[in-house]
Amino acid sequence: MSLDPNALVKDIRLLTESMSSEILDRLKIDSTINIPDSLQDLFRALDFSTRFGQHEIPLIMRGDGIQSRHLPFILNYISAKSSQYHIWGYEEPENSLELSKAFEMAKDFQERFSQENQIFLTTHSPAFYDISGRRAAKWYIESMHDGERVSSQIQSIASTSNVDKAMGLLSVITPRMKKVYSDYVELKESITEMQSRVDSAECPVIYVEGPSDVTILNTAKEKLGFQEMNVRFESANGASDITQFLKISIRVKRDNRPLIGIFDSDARGRREFDNFRNYHKLTDTEFRTLERSRKIFVGALDVPTHLKPAEAAFRSVGLTLPLPVEFMFEQSVILSAVQSGTLNLIERKAKIANEEFPLEVTIDSVLKGKLDDSYLYLAKAISDDCKTNFATWISDRPANDFEPFREILRQISVAIT
Repeated sequence: MSLDPNALVKDIRLLTESMSSEILDRLKIDSTINIPDSLQDLFRALDFSTRFGQHEIPLIMRGDGIQSRHLPFILNYISAKSSQYHIWGYEEPENSLELSKAFEMAKDFQERFSQENQIFLTTHSPAFYDISGRRAAKWYIESMHDGERVSSQIQSIASTSNVDKAMGLLSVITPRMKKVYSDYVELKESITEMQSRVDSAECPVIYVEGPSDVTILNTAKEKLGFQEMNVRFESANGASDITQFLKISIRVKRDNRPLIGIFDSDARGRREFDNFRNYHKLTDTEFRTLERSRKIFVGALDVPTHLKPAEAAFRSVGLTLPLPVEFMFEQSVILSAVQSGTLNLIERKAKIANEEFPLEVTIDSVLKGKLDDSYLYLAKAISDDCKTNFATWISDRPANDFEPFREILRQISVAIT
């Protein structure tokens, strides 16, 4: 009976499909086994082909980090298909990996590869020596020289902080590395959630900084006659998340449904918006065009007409007018909200860096006499605790109170058409 090469190739693809699927799920790299044409070559070499954009690139031609991330999956696959017990010896798995990838690989070793394998590894990375749990044992090995001979001293690791100190600079760097990775994981989860909401939307999505922005802009849209503008405002829960999501969308967004990020014009919002200042303006708007064909734009709240004199006054003393979404409203509206207890303005404080007089002062007291008293409320901060209540309170105000938002809504209308 002859052997059908096509049938054999099909069987091998089926056998390796689970490994490729696991690599795609964990590494987000589309990797498939390349099957040579002849049976002789088939058993001589099996090689991965990895997808990069529209191209397929042999794994051997990818960077060391990508190659090293594949290796434990291949080893684990071999172990899973064998009836024997496997022991791994793995030297410094963190080599060639950026920080976040080292932590991800450590998690894979603990949660996946160690389930059916005995693994011995050496490492200098806190990503690995921080691994803990019933199935993990850690030892610190130090070379000792007593003048006559060299020996190795081995001791169980009870506290990773001691290891951090023994590593020299890592005692300073390690806590920061752990915090950065924790922030990275949190940001990654946030962006995944944001992407899911965009994918499920049937209309253009506008990302704003917080839930109160969503409520206020939705109300403004209804009260100013933009009801037929079919958009969805979504909270990014922070200015920096808008930035990260837009940067990722530039690379991965495939449809041409408009996506817009809008920052408040306070210090944090301006700082994030500055990341996109070099992009071209969208015609007839102050928005920047990040990707024209896929309609990705970014903007910030404009200073409304009634605050132009205040903006000029702040600029005259070398300051920039802080403009969170709540301060877009007329002064009379703000004062009414403060008097009703809906809006809580907090004194901003600063320390005078003077050796003789190291004083703490309030910002509005420093500015008093330099700015018109009617502008001093703009030098205060808004308590986070009252933002939701204010957004609800303002929703019952007359349409005329929302005029400061007409311009930003007009620009949104231009961007989505």
